[in-house]
Amino acid sequence: MSLELVVLCAMNKEHMALCDAIEYLRPTVEIIDRAVVGDTGPFATYCYTLRLEHRTSPWRLYLMETGVGKVHAALATQLAIQHYHPKLIVNVGVSGGLYVGARVGDLCLSTAFRYHDVWCGAGNERGQVQGLPAQFAADDMRITQAIGELNIPLKRGLLLCGDTFIPSPEHLKSFVQQHHDLIAVDMESCAIAQTAYLYQTALVSIRIISDTPLTDQDHGVQYTRFWREKSNYIPPFADASRLICALADSD
Repeated sequence: MSLELVVLCAMNKEHMALCDAIEYLRPTVEIIDRAVVGDTGPFATYCYTLRLEHRTSPWRLYLMETGVGKVHAALATQLAIQHYHPKLIVNVGVSGGLYVGARVGDLCLSTAFRYHDVWCGAGNERGQVQGLPAQFAADDMRITQAIGELNIPLKRGLLLCGDTFIPSPEHLKSFVQQHHDLIAVDMESCAIAQTAYLYQTALVSIRIISDTPLTDQDHGVQYTRFWREKSNYIPPFADASRLICALADSD
């Protein structure tokens, strides 16, 4: 039985990187059809039909570009759930790596999601929306069980989320001091997680490290260089695509 799955990307360049990566994986994975879906309002949505080497029948999944930020992410997630009723949402995107030993091109797998810019006053934890958990769990074990013998190293941990771009290493270091399992910070993941939680839909996030802001490298230059050449971003996006395709027969 095929898993009903929706992939969410914030940016078009992340979506296009996944397309390039699937082409890179031929003949193991092949795009049979790619159709634009026109019923999801302002969010660009595509239906992909894939031929997978290990399957006799094609596999279909939906991919939606959410746009940047928490409001975009929450609205897109709600629409995706209401239209496609997925058993699993996979959020794929790039982030700066905040863990010791982070390298450009690493793949990270979320274990939990938390806000860094929410405070609802006394009686709530920092990052907690009143009445909801302080952080939301990811269904990372589904990928762990599905990948089998795929030899893809994954760094696991917490994703922090907020509507602010944070260029300051000192600010980022303060997050690491507060959350010792932190792997990255982004602007969408926890809003997706909150919406998935409210709709009782499983979620996992795959993050590709595009820069390392806590090292002595210029992370702005790293980020620009990451996207400049396909040889930089296709291998990690190909591994992310392999992880997604490994979920085809998961239930």
